[in-house]
Amino acid sequence: MTEPHTSQSIISFSTLSGAVMATAGAFTLHEWLAIVGAICAFGGLASNIVRNRNTARENRRSNDLKERELSLKEREVAAKWADINMRKKSNSQGGNKNA
Repeated sequence: MTEPHTSQSIISFSTLSGAVMATAGAFTLHEWLAIVGAICAFGGLASNIVRNRNTARENRRSNDLKERELSLKEREVAAKWADINMRKKSNSQGGNKNA
Protein backbone atom coordinates (compact mmCIF):
# COMPACT_ATOMS: atom_id res chain seq x y z
CA MET A 1 0.00 0.00 0.00
CA THR A 2 1.00 3.60 -0.26
CA GLU A 3 2.41 5.26 2.76
CA PRO A 4 0.46 8.18 4.15
CA HIS A 5 1.67 11.71 3.46
CA THR A 6 3.97 12.70 6.23
CA SER A 7 5.00 16.22 7.02
CA GLN A 8 8.51 15.38 5.79
CA SER A 9 7.30 14.27 2.33
CA ILE A 10 5.06 17.35 2.03
CA ILE A 11 7.94 19.63 2.94
CA SER A 12 10.29 17.98 0.45
CA PHE A 13 7.62 18.18 -2.28
CA SER A 14 6.98 21.84 -1.61
CA THR A 15 10.71 22.54 -1.58
CA LEU A 16 11.15 20.75 -4.88
CA SER A 17 8.18 22.47 -6.50
CA GLY A 18 9.42 25.84 -5.23
CA ALA A 19 12.85 25.20 -6.73
CA VAL A 20 11.33 24.19 -10.06
CA MET A 21 9.12 27.29 -10.14
CA ALA A 22 12.04 29.55 -9.25
CA THR A 23 14.16 27.99 -12.00
CA ALA A 24 11.33 28.21 -14.53
CA GLY A 25 10.65 31.82 -13.63
CA ALA A 26 14.31 32.78 -13.81
CA PHE A 27 14.40 32.30 -17.58
CA THR A 28 12.51 34.42 -20.09
CA LEU A 29 10.61 32.93 -23.01
CA HIS A 30 13.50 33.68 -25.37
CA GLU A 31 15.95 31.90 -23.08
CA TRP A 32 13.67 28.86 -22.87
CA LEU A 33 13.40 28.80 -26.66
CA ALA A 34 17.18 28.97 -26.90
CA ILE A 35 17.50 26.04 -24.49
CA VAL A 36 14.94 23.96 -26.37
CA GLY A 37 16.63 24.84 -29.68
CA ALA A 38 20.02 23.76 -28.35
CA ILE A 39 18.56 20.46 -27.15
CA CYS A 40 16.97 19.88 -30.57
CA ALA A 41 20.23 20.73 -32.33
CA PHE A 42 22.21 18.25 -30.22
CA GLY A 43 19.51 15.63 -30.79
CA GLY A 44 19.73 16.17 -34.54
CA LEU A 45 23.51 15.95 -34.44
CA ALA A 46 23.37 12.68 -32.51
CA SER A 47 20.77 11.31 -34.91
CA ASN A 48 22.90 12.16 -37.95
CA ILE A 49 26.02 10.62 -36.41
CA VAL A 50 24.19 7.36 -35.69
CA ARG A 51 22.61 7.28 -39.16
CA ASN A 52 25.94 7.95 -40.89
CA ARG A 53 27.66 5.22 -38.89
CA ASN A 54 24.94 2.73 -39.77
CA THR A 55 25.06 3.72 -43.44
CA ALA A 56 28.84 3.36 -43.53
CA ARG A 57 28.58 -0.07 -41.88
CA GLU A 58 25.97 -1.19 -44.43
CA ASN A 59 28.14 0.09 -47.30
CA ARG A 60 31.18 -1.80 -45.99
CA ARG A 61 29.17 -5.02 -45.68
CA SER A 62 27.75 -4.57 -49.16
CA ASN A 63 31.21 -3.95 -50.64
CA ASP A 64 32.64 -6.99 -48.85
CA LEU A 65 29.82 -9.14 -50.19
CA LYS A 66 30.34 -7.83 -53.73
CA GLU A 67 34.08 -8.53 -53.48
CA ARG A 68 33.40 -12.10 -52.33
CA GLU A 69 30.94 -12.66 -55.15
CA LEU A 70 33.39 -11.25 -57.69
CA SER A 71 36.20 -13.42 -56.33
CA LEU A 72 33.97 -16.49 -56.57
CA LYS A 73 33.02 -15.64 -60.16
CA GLU A 74 36.68 -15.10 -61.05
CA ARG A 75 37.51 -18.55 -59.65
CA GLU A 76 34.66 -20.11 -61.61
CA VAL A 77 35.86 -18.47 -64.84
CA ALA A 78 39.45 -19.53 -64.15
CA ALA A 79 38.30 -23.10 -63.55
CA LYS A 80 36.32 -23.12 -66.80
CA TRP A 81 39.31 -21.78 -68.76
CA ALA A 82 41.56 -24.38 -67.18
CA ASP A 83 39.07 -27.08 -68.16
CA ILE A 84 38.88 -25.74 -71.73
CA ASN A 85 42.69 -25.62 -72.01
CA MET A 86 43.00 -29.19 -70.69
CA ARG A 87 40.45 -30.40 -73.25
CA LYS A 88 42.33 -28.62 -76.03
CA LYS A 89 45.60 -30.22 -74.92
CA SER A 90 44.07 -33.66 -74.65
CA ASN A 91 42.40 -33.25 -78.08
CA SER A 92 45.60 -32.01 -79.68
CA GLN A 93 47.62 -34.82 -78.14
CA GLY A 94 45.04 -37.35 -79.13
CA GLY A 95 44.91 -35.95 -82.64
CA ASN A 96 48.70 -36.23 -83.05
CA LYS A 97 48.68 -39.91 -82.02
CA ASN A 98 46.03 -40.75 -84.56
CA ALA A 99 47.80 -38.92 -87.39
